[in-house]
Amino acid sequence: MIQRLSNRPTRVPLRSLRVGECGRLCRSSLDGENGELLCAMGLTAESSLRVCRSGTPCIITVDGTRFGLSRAVRETIYVNVER
Repeated sequence: MIQRLSNRPTRVPLRSLRVGECGRLCRSSLDGENGELLCAMGLTAESSLRVCRSGTPCIITVDGTRFGLSRAVRETIYVNVER
């Protein structure tokens, strides 16, 4: 009997993605000014992103734009990935 693996996305912290891996934003606990800044930069609900550099700063690409995230900001972001 063949066991089928689920294709359901898995929620993981952004910090767990490796360089080249992609995810879709599912949650961030940032609020106020920092949350608004991320939204203005293009990181909104359901945004697709790719990790270009892990560590500090973490560099991601969103809609062709690259930007760096501090460790404090990166720790607040969770993404859905296909695994």
